[in-house]
Amino acid sequence: MKFKQETWRALEPSPFHEGEYDVKLDTGEVIRVLYQQQQWTQEPDRITAWRGRQLKGLNKPKRHRRDLDQYRAQEPDTHANAATAAHFLARRAVAQNKPLPAYQYYLILQALDPARIDDVDSTWIARFLAGPALSKEKLEACHNNVDAFFGARSAHPTQD
Repeated sequence: MKFKQETWRALEPSPFHEGEYDVKLDTGEVIRVLYQQQQWTQEPDRITAWRGRQLKGLNKPKRHRRDLDQYRAQEPDTHANAATAAHFLARRAVAQNKPLPAYQYYLILQALDPARIDDVDSTWIARFLAGPALSKEKLEACHNNVDAFFGARSAHPTQD
């Protein structure tokens, strides 16, 4: 995947993924700081803004949505493209701070190709599921949307 530099963000919400980020200090200086275990590792009281890397092509999801829509359970040649598209769209939704669509795309990816889910994706899913504002109704709605997606395309790939 190719990345580009994203715009500066306020301290809330914090990043979803662990890793190095550019941070702006209260003096205006920009430094690289590691974000891990849901906290900044250096000078957290002096940080005023942060930015990371954003996927290139975030504003161009049409090809990926088309590839995902073309998935058919009986046509194995559509599975790989759909899995790639679901992975891209899940990470795109995370980058745009849209957790419910991200979770739905991750559920689709889990059904299509669970081996494609990286550690960073698994960490995001675990943090999402541990979120205190997450209701069972929203989770059920996500699962229902995923079931509807596969229902319209001849069922989950692992189901016969």
